[in-house]
Amino acid sequence: MAEVADLRALLPLERFPDIDIVEPDFVVSYRDGSFLLPTVAVGEFLNARPMIERPEPTSLFYPGHYECLVERIGPLGVGIGLLGRNRDQPIRLARPDGALSAEVSPASVPFVLTMMAEFNVAFARRLFITPMMGQGPHTFAQFFARFLTVKVSASAESPFYHVHDPLKNLAEASLFNLAYGGKIILTRARTWDRGRRNVRRGKIQDVQFPRRTYNSDLVSYYRLGIGSDSLLLAYLAFYKILEHFFPIVTELGLQRRMAEKLIAPEFSHTKPAQLRQLARIVRKYDQRMDEEKMLSAVIEHFFPVDEVRDWVQDYEGKARKYYTEPQKVLGQTLALDLNTDQLASSLANRIYHIRNALVHNKEGEVARFIPYTGQEEVLLAEIPIVQFLAEQIIIKSGVDLE
Repeated sequence: MAEVADLRALLPLERFPDIDIVEPDFVVSYRDGSFLLPTVAVGEFLNARPMIERPEPTSLFYPGHYECLVERIGPLGVGIGLLGRNRDQPIRLARPDGALSAEVSPASVPFVLTMMAEFNVAFARRLFITPMMGQGPHTFAQFFARFLTVKVSASAESPFYHVHDPLKNLAEASLFNLAYGGKIILTRARTWDRGRRNVRRGKIQDVQFPRRTYNSDLVSYYRLGIGSDSLLLAYLAFYKILEHFFPIVTELGLQRRMAEKLIAPEFSHTKPAQLRQLARIVRKYDQRMDEEKMLSAVIEHFFPVDEVRDWVQDYEGKARKYYTEPQKVLGQTLALDLNTDQLASSLANRIYHIRNALVHNKEGEVARFIPYTGQEEVLLAEIPIVQFLAEQIIIKSGVDLE
């Protein structure tokens, strides 16, 4: 039977200062409360510990058992009947022959004890949310009721008993079926960081009466960007503000090129060669203006180089250098070039690459954004500059009040 010394070796002293035994449970203190750990479950964990593997930071596997952290996404009311009031009641799916089963329920004792071995701040924020029910001691299920995992079990006769990948795939499939059939939207969390971040809204400051009116469509996209808890949606909302001006800026560029040709001293509408050159300008301009070049043209049109450069230097001066240092961004190494003749095209390349990674998901492509895999941190770091461009374009394109 497991002893206090066995459990003491597993739990950090600074986090769990007191451990006692009140049969048949350990009583473990945490902050101002305490919870119970069945001594039998701890003993079973110690026996299985040599076989436990960690396929991912948030999952474990031992023969016949795969378990992974899950989090609920979507509207708060979704699946409230099963995941709200009745969290102590597992959601269970099983194959008719009983060889394979899947379950969503509070974390198991082996899972919790395994994760405690690599205790970190992000783990603590997720794991230890003391129930609002007094100091306890609470049962293990009560104390960890808000900490859900998906568990897939295989019988000893199953070909999946000794391998974790098929069980992990079955966990994913089970969560899909719950979303499809039961409208319970859960996802495997592949990192201890929650992956949910609010878009920067800036410091609270005195708000001035507007001196301009703004394009209401662009303002709607801006609201979507700063109000969404989806970083993917936020980035694309800000991008759409820039994209709005693609046709206008492209047309202005073409008109400028044509005007330069028309006012040239040697131009005459009676000279076929001159007319052919004019037509060639139109064709070449249309052919070379793909979306990335249009984006570069929008940046050049609205922003003096110094304005963008100053923003980047100010931003990096308050935090670590990010944009101007080489960074692996969704499959491509990028570094913003602040040189006058390269800044707009370098920034456009960065923004358009991220946009494509968010929009496209072709099999085999390296540049892809996969939600809930930790890539949210990359996107969170990339949003400030496109948000700055979007905000300034809304202001710069406004109409002055008379």
